Amino acid sequence: MSEYCFICAKLLTESEVVTVERGMKTLINASIERADDFSEYLKNQKSVTIHENCRKNYTRKSSIAAANKRQREEQEASTSTASPPRTRSPRARDDALAKAVLARVEFEYDLVAAEAKYHRDCYANFLKPSTGAKMGRPKDEATNLAMEEIFTYIENSDDCQFTLNELQKPGTKKKKKNKTEERLRVLDAAAAIIREDIQTAVFDNSNYPPPSRMFEDLNNEIPESLTYLVERVILKNKRSNLDHLKLIICTNICHCIMTAVRPRSFKSKLQLGLAVFFHRRFGSKRLIQIFSAFGLCASYNDTIMYEAAAVFHRPPHVLPPESGTLIQYVADNADINVNTLDGNNTLHIMGIIQIVTPKHSVLLEEPMPRIKETLSADDFKAKAHVPIQTYTNYGVVGYSKINVKDFVYGTETVSFLKKVDVVWFYGKWKNESLPGWNGFIERLTNNHTNYSKSQISFLPFIHQPASNYNTIYTTLLCALENAKRYGHTVCIVTFDQPLYAKAREIVSAAPQGSELSKIIIRLGGFHLLMSFMGAIGHIMQGSGMKEVLAEIYASKSLEKMLNGHAYARAVRAHTLLQLSLAIIILKEVEMNDIMDADLIVNIEHILGNTLSYNDIENDDEVSGALLDKFNEKLKKYEERGPTAKLWIQYFCMVSIAKEFLRAERMGDWKAHLNCVKEMLPYFHASGHFPYAKSAHLYLQE
Repeated sequence: MSEYCFICAKLLTESEVVTVERGMKTLINASIERADDFSEYLKNQKSVTIHENCRKNYTRKSSIAAANKRQREEQEASTSTASPPRTRSPRARDDALAKAVLARVEFEYDLVAAEAKYHRDCYANFLKPSTGAKMGRPKDEATNLAMEEIFTYIENSDDCQFTLNELQKPGTKKKKKNKTEERLRVLDAAAAIIREDIQTAVFDNSNYPPPSRMFEDLNNEIPESLTYLVERVILKNKRSNLDHLKLIICTNICHCIMTAVRPRSFKSKLQLGLAVFFHRRFGSKRLIQIFSAFGLCASYNDTIMYEAAAVFHRPPHVLPPESGTLIQYVADNADINVNTLDGNNTLHIMGIIQIVTPKHSVLLEEPMPRIKETLSADDFKAKAHVPIQTYTNYGVVGYSKINVKDFVYGTETVSFLKKVDVVWFYGKWKNESLPGWNGFIERLTNNHTNYSKSQISFLPFIHQPASNYNTIYTTLLCALENAKRYGHTVCIVTFDQPLYAKAREIVSAAPQGSELSKIIIRLGGFHLLMSFMGAIGHIMQGSGMKEVLAEIYASKSLEKMLNGHAYARAVRAHTLLQLSLAIIILKEVEMNDIMDADLIVNIEHILGNTLSYNDIENDDEVSGALLDKFNEKLKKYEERGPTAKLWIQYFCMVSIAKEFLRAERMGDWKAHLNCVKEMLPYFHASGHFPYAKSAHLYLQE
């Protein structure tokens, strides 16, 4: 391959080239039209490499026409020799063009024989006398060098304005900085931009955010430039925990920087909420001061100011019952300062919370006006004080007005198992990677939307012992008054068993038709389930259950588990033990291959979140058939003897506890009452008579 372009006779490396193979015919036709004798060369080549621009100009029709026109204007030399007039003219001009022409014709004695040709226009211009002056301003090398230096200085400088002194002596300032200085310069520019954005931001410090919206729109207060920089530094090349890093870490760092730059005019909601949490959770002034000194939370004074503003701020409005709103109240003993040096002077008072369902029935709280001075303890006392109402109905025995009714129970033992339970038993038997019972139910109800979220708020404490009749009476009146404030005539108050018994007596002793007599008293489910766990442990004493659980739990912890006080561990232990019994039973259940395959498919769908709780409960063909076979096997085991009957009874008791948990979490009121009914015989059998009595009255009401 030639190193030169055959059209312009220059090196191929001087510009972009193209290899012509399919267009050879076009080049040959262009050569024939131009009559430049390249056609014979091209006919012997399969491909040629030429400049791309040369190819375009060579084959362009307008370029061919212009070349032919120039050829037609060429004129042959009419003089046979380089006569003195012809050589005299180049010498007279004495310029570059004249020297070139003179070099061509000086040694040619017969221009006609040499076939010399020239263009008419070129010949006319050549004959014009030369002035000897060059076009443009005369060049000054010193000036050119100076201007070149100035232009280089301006191009390499980051400034946009220059003084004459700087341009006169550009060499006095460094044209190129080293790498470290350049990096620092970029950081200075970024810091200046971010600081300017922070300083120009406008904040409203006249109000505190309401507690329900403390952590909403935290990033709206942060300049975009600061957020961008922090996220680029922290999230670069991170692939896991991006939400945590972005929402928590990056936001917290941005708020710390904002607080450090504008400590007076910027009040961070995030840092204020964190300080309030520390104060409510730990009650430590020193802890808040330490974190505040590091710039991680608000000051202790700001925390106290916010809490004071919250106390004196009016509560949010709740929609009336016509909108589908339900208000419940829960009251229990509040222990404050329980660990004193001598064990005396501990504080036990009554605490009340308000539960509004659904959550959106609580209208958005208004911003709280910011207070500027610390309020005294007397101000707080006057605001949060609840006057004690004296209970004067001691002479009337409320329980004497209650007619106790019997409940009808079936003659056969009910396993209380659901289809999801036996599917879980089967899944744990066949697939050990299946989640535990609580995780299994949570996965099945993940897309369950038939529920409403609730809004919980705190009401003022009643500073009297919770077990006092006057305190309980005052609590009922406070709840009734609070419900009437929002137009609700139905008042539901929940107590645990000791307080429930007294509250139930107070309501029963109230005059018929009075507002107090219409209050509905609920028995707290948490302590009810704890007592039922204790009943299970009492009934199973001496059965060997304690020795079995000692294989997986510390022996010293079993006592608290079996009496129900270690609630979470007790639920876990009974669930595991029931699963072990269920696997033993499943091994004897007769299942054909089709049923076994269908159950395996259902388990896979559950793990893939494509099967819901209702889908399993409505499946009578597979899950229902497995439940029927399992219950039949339970009955056969029960007939084997007293020991088998005891363990089948234990199996049913654990099923009741699990069904109670499921009813509480899924809001199934009928299942809740049915579980309380099934618990009553076991309360009596285990000697838990207070709960047996209270649960009976609660269920009857």
